[in-house]
Amino acid sequence: MTPTRRGILLCGLFGLCYFWISPPLFNYDGYSYRLQGLAPLQNINQTHLIWVPFQWIVWQLSYLFHSSSTRFFQSISTIILVFVYIRSFQLWERISGSASVAAALTLFVACAPPIWYLGSQNEPYPLLFLCVISSLSLIGEGRGEAKAVFWLSLATLLHQAALLLCIGFAIARLLTGKEPLRSRCRRAFLWLAAVGFFVGSSYSLVAFLKGIPSLPAFWNWLLGYLHTQHHVQGCWYESLAKSMVGLAYAVLPLQAQEDRLYAHFNDAQIRAGLITLCGVLVLSALALSIWPRFRRWIRALPWRDESVLGVSIALMVSWAFFAIFWEPTNYYWAVILFPALTLAARAFRAPSSWHAPILGLLISISVWNLSGDLQQDALNAQRFPDPQLQSIRARISKNDLLLFLKQSWHDGVDYDLLGRCLTLEGYHVEYVLDHYVIRQPAHWQDKLNARFTRSGRMHQSIFVSQWILRRDLYKDLANAYFLSSYVMEKYRPIAGPPLFVEVNAFFKTYKRTDSGLNLRDDTFVIVNPGSGK
Repeated sequence: MTPTRRGILLCGLFGLCYFWISPPLFNYDGYSYRLQGLAPLQNINQTHLIWVPFQWIVWQLSYLFHSSSTRFFQSISTIILVFVYIRSFQLWERISGSASVAAALTLFVACAPPIWYLGSQNEPYPLLFLCVISSLSLIGEGRGEAKAVFWLSLATLLHQAALLLCIGFAIARLLTGKEPLRSRCRRAFLWLAAVGFFVGSSYSLVAFLKGIPSLPAFWNWLLGYLHTQHHVQGCWYESLAKSMVGLAYAVLPLQAQEDRLYAHFNDAQIRAGLITLCGVLVLSALALSIWPRFRRWIRALPWRDESVLGVSIALMVSWAFFAIFWEPTNYYWAVILFPALTLAARAFRAPSSWHAPILGLLISISVWNLSGDLQQDALNAQRFPDPQLQSIRARISKNDLLLFLKQSWHDGVDYDLLGRCLTLEGYHVEYVLDHYVIRQPAHWQDKLNARFTRSGRMHQSIFVSQWILRRDLYKDLANAYFLSSYVMEKYRPIAGPPLFVEVNAFFKTYKRTDSGLNLRDDTFVIVNPGSGK
């Protein structure tokens, strides 16, 4: 068996093992996409345009195989990921000239924390990874670059931000290559025009089918995440500093160490330290860029003969703009691992005595990452909603009211996902912050008291999460600490500690009895609607 075939077989075996040891479908988005696929046009997501329709296709496949469980959807992601590994191995073997190098790089990317996390959670990212690595694989082949543009256009329909990859690709081909500048300009323009037509037509068709009436309405729909999630990060130097942490999380299992970091330093100290370190690194990079010997080395690289070098750098830089200015400590940095490791594979081509130690280090890091991945999986598996949904269904009826604190997850329970699933089933689920404090900040007690009174008249039992009365959960309602991967902007205006005093005083006026319902450490009580003042 040739080294290439052995590598492909190992990729398949790794994917099979990954499927058996991966955690259940706990991710909010991944679980929700599966449900949204039942009505794809109604639930279509403009940020990941074709992903919900793809979920509908997976549903049809699941009916054919008589298996509509969450595991079936995860298996599709795993299959896609196997193809990602195979394409990666083939590309990196071709570029490095070594199956051993390709195997080590493929193992490294497979065990990288965000790749491992996203690979089983029914997210569009495995397919996005396939688009990126396929586009890189086609560089330098006859009509390969036109096919690469197609893959990047498809990536844009999977993730709006991938439009930056298309632009980066066009710029890279404009600046590199053996053709005359005029020919490169014409080709880059034609590529961008083709991408614009393909992507624009797809969005226009969906807008027509959804009945979006006007151009302003279309624009608002197109940029919906800037309204429903958060705006682009405003403080660029803070985002740049946090990006160092995001990059570290992309290659090492360090995210689980945040609590240890905050045990020794406060938020202001971490912020100051990271901004200072970032400034030092930026100045060092500027000094390196003006060093004559380094500039000569850069100019000597085979940019014209090996277009994949320029394209890899362009894809890294273009995607980095999105990662930095959207959520710089989140998993989005995973995308740049593929072009980055393509450059690494090229660096291994020339024989050198340091190759063996570097490969050994990569394999050691991969083993460390795998250990961290498995530990994180054990924690994340606790958020799998199905057992918790079964406990709720066994204890409460659809006539009852279930009251949570806010739409987020805590201590292994995703209250947002539980609420979404239960609401779709016809249960009554409400949140103190989202349904009362945000909507009526000055009169939320009156509104909630009226709701309890109405529940009494309707003979509803009111099941109240005891996390509502936990003081520590009110310290940072928006999850807005410096290294936060996702800040919940809607909770930012709420002053948590004063609100806790009000909430505690409000519930003291009601009689509470044990309900027998528990979600991990969260115990629920039944509030007597007629006992308030």
